[in-house]
Order: sequence, then structure tokens, then C-alpha cells
Amino acid sequence: NQNLWLEAGDTIYVPNLAEQKVIVLGAVNKPTTLRFSNGGLGLLEVIAAAEGVRKGTAVLDQVRIIRSLSPVEGQFITLDAEDIIDGTAPDFPLQVGDIVYVPPSEFAKADRFARHVSTWLTPILLTEQAILNAQAIDRGFGVSTGGGTSFVIPLSTPTPAN
Repeated sequence: NQNLWLEAGDTIYVPNLAEQKVIVLGAVNKPTTLRFSNGGLGLLEVIAAAEGVRKGTAVLDQVRIIRSLSPVEGQFITLDAEDIIDGTAPDFPLQVGDIVYVPPSEFAKADRFARHVSTWLTPILLTEQAILNAQAIDRGFGVSTGGGTSFVIPLSTPTPAN
């Protein structure tokens, strides 16, 4: 029985509606925090409020709900949102404090990694190209084209003339 009798000095805490939130993150177009309404929120409403999922990158059959049950206990729920969106499964009711995470596909993770790598690799490659161009000019391999100089980079070091 979860009914408790109040005693003198007991305090009842009713959280402010502004404190009652649901968070949606991951492969959605607009990660956001939503206020929990009196009627509650469902997974579809939260995904719609996040302006949908990123096409081709969201893994909808592995949507995760992270739910806090107490300060020391939680629950991890995995849902197939494709079935909910298709209407073959009922919408999933969310609770105050839930975190909805739409995971990205492996391709999206690889693409993100490649973009991060190219961010720091591009300046290195450009510097290397500038060094090779300078060496080519020093060796006399610059070719005048009228409007500038193009470079011919030899695949091997030229042998000195006798």
C-alpha cells in the first residue's frame, strides 16, 4: 500500500510545472527540453517537438529512454520508435525527468569522425603541400603558365647532370 497518513510537521512537495521536464537528444534535428504538460507527453510528441529525426542517420529501432526512479535507482528502456511512428505499436508515455536519446547510425558516427579528423588534418596536408611546392621551386620544377606558376612534383629525386 502506497498511501501514507500525514502527521503533524510533514511536508508535501508539489514540484512547479516549470521543473517538470523531458529532454530529447541525439540524432534529432533540434535537441530540446520540453515542459511536461498536465496531459503528459508521449514519445511521438517529443520527437515532433525536436523537429523530427535526422533523415538517414537516426536509428529508430533503438531509441533509448533514461528514467530516474529515485536518486540512486534508474531504468534504461530501449524502444522501437519505427513501430510507434508506423502505428503498429502504441505511443510510449513519458514521465517527468525522462531523457529520450535517438542514437545515430554507425555511418553517421563514422562521418562525424571523418569531419573531426579532416578539421585537424587539412592544415597539416596544406602545410606539407606548401613545403613540396617550395622544394619544387628550389629545384627548378616550377612551370610558368602566364597567370601564375604550376608545379610539377617529381616522384623521385632528379639525378645531377655530369
